[in-house]
Amino acid sequence: MGLLRDAAEVLGIPAPLVAAWRRALPGADAIGLALRDDLRSVRLYTQYWEAVAARVRAGKVAPAPLYAGFKALPDGSARIDSYICWPGAPRAEFMAEIEGALTAFGADPDGLDEAFRPLTPEACIFTRTRAAGRNSWLATLRRAEIPPVSIAAALSGVTDRFATGPEMAESLRSRRLLHVAGGEDAVKGRFLTLYTETDPADLADFIRE
Repeated sequence: MGLLRDAAEVLGIPAPLVAAWRRALPGADAIGLALRDDLRSVRLYTQYWEAVAARVRAGKVAPAPLYAGFKALPDGSARIDSYICWPGAPRAEFMAEIEGALTAFGADPDGLDEAFRPLTPEACIFTRTRAAGRNSWLATLRRAEIPPVSIAAALSGVTDRFATGPEMAESLRSRRLLHVAGGEDAVKGRFLTLYTETDPADLADFIRE
């Protein structure tokens, strides 16, 4: 915890936001630090997977907090997000969000249906985010074991739209897609975020750069 706290302070997360993160640590089973490559957005996280899993094992499948994000944003403001997990959410619910977001950015609907076929309610970890000025969701895909080549093909229409498309396409072909996020933000409007897997060597290269 101390290393993350020190790193957050060095990277400019305001002291009150770090204090809020520390208050959220009891009951957390994992913590993390995320940042943009230009360092304009730095975020601390807590995770409560064991608590949610225990509730599900006890037959309680009502929505419950799974992650919390403590975010220092590019405009100097801060935001705390609560990611509410919907255990066993129906496929129609999370696929409507995934397909809507991806097709809005150029993906082919038929290709998406085929690529995401392994993403069953048992394999998808689906959350909705509660935060002021934001209506968003996050789907975690790692348990579905979707082949990267399938994802890359289905999202070719997305990557073709951006100047960094070739890099995005290569990342999708060579690495597992771990998360898809989307929604509406009061500042940036409609958004889509794709998170691919990395490894220690890539992280070390990033830090050296």
